[in-house]
Amino acid sequence: MNFSLTYDKETKELIQNRINFTSKRINILPEQLRAVFPHLLETEMKFKMNEDISSYIDHTLLKPDATKEQIKQLCQEAIDNKFYAVCVNSNRVKEAFEFLGKNSVQLAAVVGFPLGVTDTNCKIFETETAIDNGATEIDMVINVGRLKDEEYFEVLSDIREVVKSVDESVKVKVILETCLLTKELIVDACILSVIGGASFVKTSTGFSQGGAKVEDVRLMKLVVGDLAEVKASGGVRSYEDAMKMIANGATRIGTSSGVKISKEKNDVKQNQIDSISDQNLNRNSSSSSFVNPKIALCGAFLTAAISGFFAGYVYQQNSQNSNKKNPKKKK
Repeated sequence: MNFSLTYDKETKELIQNRINFTSKRINILPEQLRAVFPHLLETEMKFKMNEDISSYIDHTLLKPDATKEQIKQLCQEAIDNKFYAVCVNSNRVKEAFEFLGKNSVQLAAVVGFPLGVTDTNCKIFETETAIDNGATEIDMVINVGRLKDEEYFEVLSDIREVVKSVDESVKVKVILETCLLTKELIVDACILSVIGGASFVKTSTGFSQGGAKVEDVRLMKLVVGDLAEVKASGGVRSYEDAMKMIANGATRIGTSSGVKISKEKNDVKQNQIDSISDQNLNRNSSSSSFVNPKIALCGAFLTAAISGFFAGYVYQQNSQNSNKKNPKKKK
């Protein structure tokens, strides 16, 4: 399935203006920062969707009262449904790693969660501990207050130091908490995440005033292009919700409703199969009673022509036989 996003004039101007604004805050030339985002010269962004919705899902359990048994169930559901990853609090990583075993399901740990206001050194320590315990991805929360204060060096450094603390194979996702940000700050946060080396920008923690919105996911994708991926999280509870996010650029869905979404996808697929089967049955059952008028007209014409030919042939044969019986006398 193919999708595309178009850069309308207003969005492109917004992004270009924010590049200029952000470049001043981190003391680099605007043209240097623009060079990092060459896709902004395009008018359209195209991408494909993997047909398997399960490969998009980070099966998530971040409740503070989550028990060991619930973490075990989360991991088993991820294995059974072939989800991309599970996402847990950092102090549950070791257990989740054991429950997942040698399965291909990835293990994401949240860092600085859910407020993002812990010191960068604390985020680094939490990240390194999570990696040592088996995490393969890190979902860190941006320092929203520093972003709003326009302390962009501090925000960039916070992201960069966490990225530097892990191996290149480890994907770092930066949670923006979009419900607390203006469009301008969403763009700025995306820019800082990309130049900070993040693999993903992510909408929400699910613990603030709101979750993922289609318009925010779309804007984030238009900013980062192919330089980073977009994870939609917070309030994505149905297959329809997930598909809206994917159609607008999300390549990962963070949700506690992964099993429900997967089931709804299978139900939709089965309904499509049933619909196609019904159409074929109706087509076959009606084939004996329905005749295309054009075919019927050609058939009637052909029948008449054949009948005419045989009638002429019979008349000619009868005439020849009659002449043989009564030959004309020569004069």
